[in-house]
Amino acid sequence: MGGRHPFKYRFHWICLISLIVYLESVLGCPTECVCQGKNVDCSYRKLSYVPTNIPKDTQKLELQGNNLTIMRKNDLQGLRHLKVLQLLENQIQTIERGAFRDLVLMERLRIDRNKLDNIPDELFSEMPNLERFNYMGRHSLNSKLEERTKSTKEKGIYLGRRTREQGCIPNSPRSIGGTKKQLMTEFGPELSK
Repeated sequence: MGGRHPFKYRFHWICLISLIVYLESVLGCPTECVCQGKNVDCSYRKLSYVPTNIPKDTQKLELQGNNLTIMRKNDLQGLRHLKVLQLLENQIQTIERGAFRDLVLMERLRIDRNKLDNIPDELFSEMPNLERFNYMGRHSLNSKLEERTKSTKEKGIYLGRRTREQGCIPNSPRSIGGTKKQLMTEFGPELSK
């Protein structure tokens, strides 16, 4: 059986494996999103929820420009390979405690232009590889974040002010973003104000 037509059976196995990989990529993508490789784009779709069935090997998830109001504890569950999460330009008011607990490889998080009043205390400790965190919003929350990052000296989470050239209007609320090296170059001693 195996000696007469070895190539015939190899071809069948290759076809079967290719079909499984293809079906996983097509069926594994939420209907609300577009998936390309390990990137899932659910941006600007007027979503009021985080789609389910996001592939577990996703590395970049774009949810910006939707109508999300809350990040629930289980919304991102199991996305242990996620490195970039874009949540800017939503209506997020609440991030439930533990919402980012599985995001241990997270390197970049953007939550600019939302309606957050509070961020869970353990947010940064849940993401030990976080290199860049962007937030621009309410001054009172910025002050709390500044104190938290000063006291814990979390890696790569630094505060600064954006300028008109960087796309923010004058006298806008304080913003958070960039790496320490970038912000120290741009803002110098003002960084600690």
